[in-house]
Amino acid sequence: MSFDIYIGAFEKNGQPRPISRALIERAFGSFADMSDPTRWKVADSAAVIQLDDVAPDVVNFAVNRPPGGDHPFWPALLNLLRETSSTLYWPGAPGPIVTDQSVGENLPPRMIKGLGPAQVVTSIEDIFRLISES
Repeated sequence: MSFDIYIGAFEKNGQPRPISRALIERAFGSFADMSDPTRWKVADSAAVIQLDDVAPDVVNFAVNRPPGGDHPFWPALLNLLRETSSTLYWPGAPGPIVTDQSVGENLPPRMIKGLGPAQVVTSIEDIFRLISES
């Protein structure tokens, strides 16, 4: 069974806010094969980071089959969420995952209606707990 997670950022009005591709590359570049600019294979896992295009700014991206808990992907993801004030979500999530409550205030109303209120996390363990509970 496949599991996908999604990462996106939003303006105060709930509209999508681009994330610098360079920041995403810096976050995952040490362990991802980026030879295909839109489909990065994550080392030591079956994970694939999927970007929509090769633009310098990315509106959102997905990770198919995220790696296991001890993989460097997870600290990189948590740092990226913090650095870019982004949101992590997946089907069945207990709400969009944010690292600061102020980020949750920018989420589109349709996202809150569909997933529920934002869940603030401070650690990778918080993310794993929310994934296991969904």
